[in-house]
Amino acid sequence: MGLRSVGCDVLDVGMVPTPVLSFAVQHLHADGGVMVTGSHNPSGYNGFKTVLMGQTLYGEHVQNIYRRLRDQNFASGKVHGQLSQYGVLDAYVQRIVSDVRLAQPLHIGMDCGNGVTGIVAPELFRQLGCVVHGLYVEVDGRFPNHPADPTDEKNLQD
Repeated sequence: MGLRSVGCDVLDVGMVPTPVLSFAVQHLHADGGVMVTGSHNPSGYNGFKTVLMGQTLYGEHVQNIYRRLRDQNFASGKVHGQLSQYGVLDAYVQRIVSDVRLAQPLHIGMDCGNGVTGIVAPELFRQLGCVVHGLYVEVDGRFPNHPADPTDEKNLQD
């Protein structure tokens, strides 16, 4: 059962990194946001990042949602919600660029690990005046070069 089928309006912001979801919720004056994410999981595994009324849901909150879905304990709308699409990447970049001033231009080596960060981070830092040397900036959910998990030092070698 989808969000629209229970009467919620959906604002689709497309494929974005997690910080952009938080920005989009505020920028679009939404009540919350949900994204499917692989996070630092191996290829083939994913999860949800959920923001509701400005708070990230985790732990027991997620378990409560699971129980309500399992038990079908939720309101159903008689009217389907609307679907609207919004591009927020440019607004995200402009918001940061309008607020950040670097003391000097930087040369940055950036390994995006074929994750979604590659669609925004290189351009964001270029607009901040940096020279970006990108590595694995093309989004590829198979992660052909190394997992996108920066907490494992093996993934930082390239």
